[in-house]
Amino acid sequence: MALSPGDSEIYGLTITRYALSSVDKFPNKRLEAIMTSEEDRPPIWVGHVALYSKQIRASQQFMLQIGLRAITGDDDFALLEMRGGTHLVLTNDAESQLLGSKFDMMVEDLDATHLRFTELGLKPGKIERGKIHDSFEIREPGGNMILFNSSHVGDLPV
Repeated sequence: MALSPGDSEIYGLTITRYALSSVDKFPNKRLEAIMTSEEDRPPIWVGHVALYSKQIRASQQFMLQIGLRAITGDDDFALLEMRGGTHLVLTNDAESQLLGSKFDMMVEDLDATHLRFTELGLKPGKIERGKIHDSFEIREPGGNMILFNSSHVGDLPV
């Protein structure tokens, strides 16, 4: 299949502005990607990654030295911000549910995302209202449960 100007091919997918079409398996189907601004940024990003540490303060200091931004922290927990608004959570609780997932997703408008997923027939779980985030889970076709959180990116550029 010949690529149109502006297209690129990655892992057997033809990448076009606003759309993906599989070159190998689904040549007649297109998967539409919804973009949210004139910058063509995807509406979803990695929200959090979590690391276990027996030395929270030392780990937090290390992360600050390599360039992350401190949000909050104490002897048991620290939250740091990376470029793009992704947060690194440091915890000394080896049983923390934060460590159960490799990552979570974050969106600007959780309620609108939940509604869109419902309209698409994706069966998202109930929205849980929390102190820091509102969230819901959804199972993707491979069986993985993915957590979606409301955004709490600060006012500083990310």
